[in-house]
Amino acid sequence: MGGSKSQIVGYRYALGLHLALCHGPVDAIREIRVDGRTAWSVARGGSGAADDSSGSAGSGAGVEPQIGMVAAMSATPALPDEDSAVVTFAGTLPGVRLGQSYRLRFEDGSSVVTTLRGVDYDAATDWTSWEVTPAGTAFAAQPVVVLETSAAASNMGAGASGGRIRIDAPELFGGESREGCIVGDIDVLMGAPDQGPNDYLSGVLGAAVPAYRGLCSLVLRQVYLGINPYLKPWAVRVTRVLAGEAGTAQWYPARAAIQPEPGLEAPLALYIAFDATGSMNTGQRLANAKAAVIGLLDDLESQAAPDRLLDLEIVAWGDFTVLSHFTARGMDAAAFDAARAYVGTITASGGTSFAAAVSRAPGFFAPVPPEVPRLLFLISDGAVGDTPDPTPTVAPAVETVRAIPGLDVYAFNIERSDISLAVQIDTTPQDGVPVVSGGDPEPLRQAMRAALGNGPDMNPAHIIRECLTNRDWGLGHGQAEIGESFTTAADALHAEGFGLSLIWQQDSTIEAFIATVLDHIDATLFIDRRTGLWEMRLIRADYDVATLPLFDESNVVDWGRLGRRAPGDLVNSVTLRFTDPRTDDTAAVSLTDTARVQSMGAVIATTLDYPGIRSQSLALRVAERDLRALSVPLLSGEIVVNREGSNLGPGDVIRLRSERLGLDDVVMRLSEIGQGDGRDKGIRLKLAADVFALGATAIAGGRMPTGTGVTAPPRALARRMVEEAPYWLLVRELGHSEADRRRCQQIVLARG
Repeated sequence: MGGSKSQIVGYRYALGLHLALCHGPVDAIREIRVDGRTAWSVARGGSGAADDSSGSAGSGAGVEPQIGMVAAMSATPALPDEDSAVVTFAGTLPGVRLGQSYRLRFEDGSSVVTTLRGVDYDAATDWTSWEVTPAGTAFAAQPVVVLETSAAASNMGAGASGGRIRIDAPELFGGESREGCIVGDIDVLMGAPDQGPNDYLSGVLGAAVPAYRGLCSLVLRQVYLGINPYLKPWAVRVTRVLAGEAGTAQWYPARAAIQPEPGLEAPLALYIAFDATGSMNTGQRLANAKAAVIGLLDDLESQAAPDRLLDLEIVAWGDFTVLSHFTARGMDAAAFDAARAYVGTITASGGTSFAAAVSRAPGFFAPVPPEVPRLLFLISDGAVGDTPDPTPTVAPAVETVRAIPGLDVYAFNIERSDISLAVQIDTTPQDGVPVVSGGDPEPLRQAMRAALGNGPDMNPAHIIRECLTNRDWGLGHGQAEIGESFTTAADALHAEGFGLSLIWQQDSTIEAFIATVLDHIDATLFIDRRTGLWEMRLIRADYDVATLPLFDESNVVDWGRLGRRAPGDLVNSVTLRFTDPRTDDTAAVSLTDTARVQSMGAVIATTLDYPGIRSQSLALRVAERDLRALSVPLLSGEIVVNREGSNLGPGDVIRLRSERLGLDDVVMRLSEIGQGDGRDKGIRLKLAADVFALGATAIAGGRMPTGTGVTAPPRALARRMVEEAPYWLLVRELGHSEADRRRCQQIVLARG
């Protein structure tokens, strides 16, 4: 009696879940969103590792930090009475740890995962030997990139990548006082061919649980959600570009990834620490690094807008101090011009001090609002062994950047494969520390662009090739059945920056998915009847009109039906919908041919969907392409030619000439070819006027020819014909009673 009773006011909820994502393995899991809010991302990670065995929470799922590069590494398998293979190379590789797994990636894109069991260094010969497992590891001497893998105890298996990440977002939805939080450990199962069973799933479902090889998935290990009983929607951003079928190396990896334009979609604060030490005078390092930064400024200026302001500081550091700097906030056109001019004046001298490189960063980022992304680009060619040794300057640099809240540091090494110093300052292991050429500005520019984006897009030629060859979910054709045109197309699309990011779901056929990709890039796919190989041809202005095959009255058997699109079917405005790379929502751009609007008297618009495009500039280019084709009355139809057309293929371009039809070397593109049925030797060509032969006037500008437009007032008919309407037409138009009344009236009038 009189005692108080505890009262339940709510429950705390934790979630155990196996979340299947897609076919695996993939390159990386880059972001986890819950109800549209970022709970974890590859750059920022969580508050720390789930445990010592699971790797850094910020390291990213499947994103492996680069430890270094070895010019010539080889491996010999274990002897019959031993259990470790031996890996040897010249010099040392700082930063490795016994018991840690490392991925050894070769120049051809393939790799092997080993676990380090022992290290021996011979100072007399400057030679290092590793004892590693598996015992059968063996490869010839060759350049090798060493990456640290995250093989957590919950996802064991030789070569299994992935690991455990931790989400620590206690205030993501307002905490326990509001809509809850996301806090806990998540195992990432990449789906490698040798992936083992997950210990959490085995503990819950029993020992018979499968390993889920070939499936990329997440395992939520009782992730705390707060006191809200309602489960919010989860979304995961996945990148799969370099991972081929069953984890094998991707075909033509040098052209597989295409970096989109820098994603300056919101305010940004960017600090560029530019190495101006004396070693940058080696070869063309300094000139090309300056060209790369100027190119990045061009990219950023194209994205700048009043709601996407950029705060920028460029620091030229050398001679163990800051040599000069440029600072501007809320960059406008004049500021971009001044920044480019400043970079052009940078000269190099003296030695390396990483502490000097980042010394101005605290003051630059201090006034930046906390919600604005903060990025620091460290461009350097410094390494261990330089004179004087820059190693002592690393610790103060690390202390400086770690003290700046929310700062992401991207380090880039120019030509120096020893990244052991830069990797300590770098806080974004998803890209490692890229080692770029000093003889070409483009690799550094592309690496910086990648840091500003949301991961690379994939080359459409690679997408289509894998759809054709993948044996799990594709059409299963052999690699030998793919023609050389895919290499040519991959080079062209990479040069155009035409990358796509798409998801294929099995509610549509793989053929329909391939057709979607072809629509995006304006290409044709066919089997060459002479070789039996799959070929792909891009529809581009890649021809000389004078050298095109000519078809005229001498070799055209039947001119068939050639016609032009009716004026009422033309459009003069295109709205193209694409994917916003930040939110994955639909964005749109519009393009209007003002000259045609004036000619037609009204805006006649259409909407096109290209969900694989994630770049506004690319969306505008495609919108211009499609408006060019839709706004003019292109000649199209079918003709039949003699055997002179036997070597033509889909996508080829020809000239048509006929004085009788008024065709004077009209450039036509072939879409389909019929070779006849054995009795008819004629070759039927389905074709349309090539849009690239029309010139820029097909899109915008200039005066249109005089004459009436679509909305011109009606004119009196020059010819007339009067005919008695049949009875059935009167009934249909007037009804039976009214038709009979008028018919009787006409009979009465006729009798008079």
